[in-house]
Amino acid sequence: MENWHFELFGGVRARRGSLVLDELAGRKTGALLALLALAPGRLRPREEVIDLIWPEIDFDDARNRFKQTLAVLRKQLEPAGTAPGSVLIADRLQVGLASSVQVDVVAFQEALRRAASAKDSLAQAGHLDSALALYQGELAPGFYLDALLSERERLAALAESARERRQALEPALLLSVFTESRKEEGQAQTEWAPVLQRPLNAFFGRQWEKDEIVRLLREHRLVTILGPGGTGKTRLVQELEGIRFLSLSSLREGSRLHEALVAALELPPSDEATLVRLRAALEGQTLALDNFEQLVATGGPEAVDALQRAIPTLRLIVTSRIKLNLAAEQVFPLSPLVAEDAVALFCDRAQRARPDFTLTDKNKSIVTDLCRRLDGLPLALELAAARMAILTPAQILERLSRRFDLLADKRRDREARHTSLRAALDWGWSLLAPDVQYFFTQLCIFRGSFSVEAAETITGELLAIDYLQALVDSSFLRADGERFRLLETLREYGLERLSPLESARLTQAHAEFFLACLKDWQPLLTGGQITQGIQSFKQAQDNVSAALERTLSLSPALATALCLAANPFWKVTYSRQLALAYLTQTLAQATAAGVAEGELAALHGCLGPAYLDLGDYSTARFHQQQSYEYNRRLLEERTTAGASEAALLPLRETIAEELNNLGNLLYFETRFDEAVAHYEEARLCNQALGNDVRLARNYSGLFCVFASRGHLTTNAQERRTYFEQAQHFAEEGTAVCRRAQQDFTLCFMLRGQAFLLPLLGEPERALPLLHEGFALSCALENWPIVADCLTCYCHQAIRGEHWEEAAQLQGAETALREQWNTHAGWEAPPDDEGVHTRPFANLPERLGQERYEALYQAGFHASLDSLKALVATLPHASPFEK
Repeated sequence: MENWHFELFGGVRARRGSLVLDELAGRKTGALLALLALAPGRLRPREEVIDLIWPEIDFDDARNRFKQTLAVLRKQLEPAGTAPGSVLIADRLQVGLASSVQVDVVAFQEALRRAASAKDSLAQAGHLDSALALYQGELAPGFYLDALLSERERLAALAESARERRQALEPALLLSVFTESRKEEGQAQTEWAPVLQRPLNAFFGRQWEKDEIVRLLREHRLVTILGPGGTGKTRLVQELEGIRFLSLSSLREGSRLHEALVAALELPPSDEATLVRLRAALEGQTLALDNFEQLVATGGPEAVDALQRAIPTLRLIVTSRIKLNLAAEQVFPLSPLVAEDAVALFCDRAQRARPDFTLTDKNKSIVTDLCRRLDGLPLALELAAARMAILTPAQILERLSRRFDLLADKRRDREARHTSLRAALDWGWSLLAPDVQYFFTQLCIFRGSFSVEAAETITGELLAIDYLQALVDSSFLRADGERFRLLETLREYGLERLSPLESARLTQAHAEFFLACLKDWQPLLTGGQITQGIQSFKQAQDNVSAALERTLSLSPALATALCLAANPFWKVTYSRQLALAYLTQTLAQATAAGVAEGELAALHGCLGPAYLDLGDYSTARFHQQQSYEYNRRLLEERTTAGASEAALLPLRETIAEELNNLGNLLYFETRFDEAVAHYEEARLCNQALGNDVRLARNYSGLFCVFASRGHLTTNAQERRTYFEQAQHFAEEGTAVCRRAQQDFTLCFMLRGQAFLLPLLGEPERALPLLHEGFALSCALENWPIVADCLTCYCHQAIRGEHWEEAAQLQGAETALREQWNTHAGWEAPPDDEGVHTRPFANLPERLGQERYEALYQAGFHASLDSLKALVATLPHASPFEK
């Protein structure tokens, strides 16, 4: 999607592509836009902006108008489908426009700066002409903010000065034209046009990259654009302005770089030293040296160093797959295209192969997935698009398992190494040392990111750190903080080079490593370090999935162990569908392979809650009963055989957990009496065993039963009785959670009390518990509980008649519930005294439909930090006070 372009000269307008907004909704909206557009990327204090635009009214009233104006502006600049905060940046303290937007005032001043630093009359005149073309009239006419008035006068003075300077250059320009026409042909040979012209096909995205490279060139004399083959390094450089370009793809000796430059510049013969001659031709220039990687080992970096020492004013952009490792080098790793730009590039190239192809709602998800699977690599996207002459996007996607055979193109205007994806990677591969090549193929067993320790353990390589550095420097591996990551395309390339025997060895080592990790992390889930445990699992999740998929057929017993070790992490990260898929496949493979009955029962025990979460109660009951009956039978057998109580302890704990899971199933089937019986039996068992972690879950289940009974009844006295019982279990459960540092369950218990206490006449106790529950659930990323807490805060806003905040909280709550497929609990009818348990307000009616929609969408797309700030603005009263 194109960036917004804001025009302030001669009026206040906003353009993006064919869309033009020249009648912004309200004078204040235009004033706010004009004020912020003067300095994109700069965040102004909200209070300062409010004082500038509404100086004549009460501050509280001005602040409300500011919020309304900001919402209207956001709706115009960030319509549905636009990432929130990508154009208009705002938080509780500051507001501003993103630095990526374009503003005529900024471009005008930049052109004047270039004119001031230009070294000749012709360049100076060109920049002045650009500036004057942008100045279409005074700044923001019709707007009379003090800040705009002073800036209007300053810019008008600059424009007048530019006109005078441009007129004064006319005599010098005429002389320059005359002199140029009299140049001898030999002299003209020193004028060097770029070796390659800008390609005719369209270029997509990379605006941030272009801006960043220009910025780096201001601060550094040598910038290396680093990336694997096919990332679009050459094409990016060709989009930069004022760059001289030299392709080095045919040069094999880096020590001959200076000679190659003399030849490219077509310098006349001379007795002067080569560097002296180059200095005269390249002083003050910016030169791009393309395809440098093959020169790194043959004296290329030394030649670059000598060139820059001889020409202090020369700036170099180098594109390479390998770092030069010079002290003056500033590396710029080039990432693949972002999803939106990758899709745009693919569609553009696909239309060349098949002119009737268009992106539709029907094929958009397939094209997006295809571009993702191709890692957003421009070369891979272009080669895939070339196949559109005979294949559909879905057919290409189906064939990506053979991507290196599929992605080839015999166009005559391509370099040989860019005619196929394999050829592009072969070139970089040939530059790696054999031992580094072998180490890379072993790393391809990883999926997603991995640590140094994982690489050392699985490969068994003593020089792993050195090899990792070599692969990063050669663009075969990306450093991601303290971890490393492979592009999927490069991973597939390396896996092709593994022998079946080596692949089997690595699969076993990889699975055993991550199984050990899961077992090491499990204790973190039942103590005060649950956040660390969840974070560790999330980093390893792709590798755990890869290990499961590979071992399902190779070693069902190992796959079973992995599945059972991963299941607690799937539960706390709400990975329901993923858990169900892997558990189901593993159970089928393990059953067929004759895995031990106890392991099969454990898989059944995991599948019961997984199906329950998805609302399939009958299937959940089948699996839960399979596990429960097996463990009951085993306990009887071992008890009869005289096993010690210590030996029976793990089995008793498992049975108590099965009882709790059966209680959950009965609760969702609204068989409340039976559910209570199971929870109580489990509670007594866990109390006897001293297992506080599972005891907390028993209290959670008992709380749910009695709270639900209270919500469902319409008898006021019965409702109170049930709520009192629920509150009792909530308090007991909270105490156990705190004692056992069981933070995940504690979130639930705190939220439950925040709902119930006000209904029991103790509203003053509710708010601190709500705040604690919200903060804790946010820290744990327990999103269903976060959504429940937002519901409470929404009620608080409604009761305080803070309608705008309530609308935003409604949007935020809905977004979380849609994303995590969770619901808001019981919608209880009023009791026989007409009392509701939830407040209600018709917000669209109170705010107006348009205003409500804008606020609702703002909340729907709000970040977690924004929601925390919004909650902090609410009055410090219980959300349930009457």
